Amino acid sequence: LYQSRDLYYETNRFADVFVHLDRAPKSVAARIAELPGVARAYPRIVEQVRLPMEDLVSPARGDLISLPSHGKAPLNGVVLRAGRNLEPGRYNEVLVNEPFAQIHGLEPGDQLSAVINGKLRELLVVGHALSPEYVFAVDSGLLMPDDARFTPLWMLEDAIAAAYQMEGAFNDISVKLEPGAREDAVLDSIDRALEPYGGLGAVARDHQLSHSILTSEIQGIETLVIFLPSVFLGVAAFLLNVVFSRLVSLQRPQIAVLKAMGYANGSIALHYFKMVALIVSFGALFGLGLGVWLGKGMLAMYAEFFRLPQLPQRVDMSVAVNAILFSLIAGALGASIAVRAAVTLPPADAMRPPAPANYKTGMLERWGVLKWFRQTTMMVFREVARRPGRTALSSLGIALALSIVILGRFGYDAYGPMVMVQFERQQREDLTVSFMEAMPERSLGYLSHV
Repeated sequence: LYQSRDLYYETNRFADVFVHLDRAPKSVAARIAELPGVARAYPRIVEQVRLPMEDLVSPARGDLISLPSHGKAPLNGVVLRAGRNLEPGRYNEVLVNEPFAQIHGLEPGDQLSAVINGKLRELLVVGHALSPEYVFAVDSGLLMPDDARFTPLWMLEDAIAAAYQMEGAFNDISVKLEPGAREDAVLDSIDRALEPYGGLGAVARDHQLSHSILTSEIQGIETLVIFLPSVFLGVAAFLLNVVFSRLVSLQRPQIAVLKAMGYANGSIALHYFKMVALIVSFGALFGLGLGVWLGKGMLAMYAEFFRLPQLPQRVDMSVAVNAILFSLIAGALGASIAVRAAVTLPPADAMRPPAPANYKTGMLERWGVLKWFRQTTMMVFREVARRPGRTALSSLGIALALSIVILGRFGYDAYGPMVMVQFERQQREDLTVSFMEAMPERSLGYLSHV
């Protein structure tokens, strides 16, 4: 996912800094391009429009974004997914974000109604497009994308400039930084240059809404990638310890004969570790194959959710080697206690059955606590007190297994309280009205009579 994101950004020249402002002449963009640390500045016109849709009760919203009348956009390029690009001189043509078009069934050649600068216009959809700026197409004021109610739209700059009387001007600018440039210093310089023109503050890529949400989503997956295998390897180590402890106990006579015949402790230990390696190798190879197969399905799901055009599946050999290595380490640690008991066992002792345990009065019995319990309960307490290591490992194995169940159910349990806090304590209104521009206070009076 990281590779696909970076490849998408690099291929389509995703900007490093974003600024929206009221209005400025294009000569200001030339001055910004000459600032120290700025490699390229791309002025645009970006306006909000309303889109009356037959299948929606209230109009959808869109960001109408200008594209150069000739040539490609130098930054924040557009990936054409269906149809064709805009043709110079045709001012009613528009490219629509692919998810929005698919939800509403808009195909190249269809008409799309839009309220542009207060006037209803019929636009011709000529293609579906994607942009690295809108991997998550989120409307202003919202935290999650709603592809049915918000979409970026791309039109020729001349067409948008004529509709909003913005000839020779711009109200949005994207900036690409030079390698090694000091980001904070560049942001301050841009803010000072655009302050007389109503600049709303330069925003670095890390705080650009789409990039921020996309990166946080991938980081959340990364956390699970670290945590879940650790839990499974811990459970596997515990199971191997149980199996090999029983195996060594059953093979005491054979171990004694081998040691009496002159086999070294290292040879006996190596025998058991080879067995561990064989078990782990079969599991690791099967797991790698299963992981590649599951990875294809996961990438197909993420391709639909993230809308990244390029999602190449590549098995990183370093990841595969590390996975096998950590599996071997976990298996060796799990069997090490049992193997140590095998190699430290003297031959004479190993030829005899295990000596009875050396029982003595425990602390709970000296205090007289156990006299109040039945005999079976006393046996439980004694077993726990006399084998604390085994008890601790058993509890740890159960804890790790249970944590997987808790993790799987955590999301379902969390949604209820989150929804209650959001919609019963914070957003307690039944209806929200927003305006494209600032409205006079008397508008409240009009609303109160509805």
